[in-house]
Amino acid sequence: MVSAEKSDFEQVYRDYYTPVYRYVFKKINNSSTAEDITSDIFFKAFKCYSSYDSSKASVKTWLFKITENRLKNYYRDRKVTVDIDNEELASDSADSIMLDAASLQECRNTIADALNTLSERYRRAIVLKFFYNMSTSEIASELNTTAGNVRVISMRALQKLSEYFADRGFKPEDYI
Repeated sequence: MVSAEKSDFEQVYRDYYTPVYRYVFKKINNSSTAEDITSDIFFKAFKCYSSYDSSKASVKTWLFKITENRLKNYYRDRKVTVDIDNEELASDSADSIMLDAASLQECRNTIADALNTLSERYRRAIVLKFFYNMSTSEIASELNTTAGNVRVISMRALQKLSEYFADRGFKPEDYI
């Protein structure tokens, strides 16, 4: 890596270490593990920084994609295994896992359907805010608009999503 890229990455590290750490900590709720995972994320980002293409995504989007992939690996590695010799436990666990997976997939599909009813601008604002934990000013930069406009867009998008779910009989109090 040439020194210009190294100094660029040092700035990326300074700018994004805290947001990445907070995001990871929010997902796993363990500071020690969050620090380890965040270190892994930045090590991976450093190794791949020379291949980063700013025309494809912002640094933040690229970095949070690495973060999401690392968290997927963390969750995959933590999966609980069941002794198959204990058939009753294995059967109950398998049934429970299948129900949980089916329920989770149904929720994902419902959310995806709801998001697809939004305009591209509304959908991007919601995804950046709730899936990438971006601040209003960061979203404004991504959408090439003002922070005030992002708040309006987000409020309108959330109203549309609320109407979508209400029309289908979903009540927030049932899920809180």
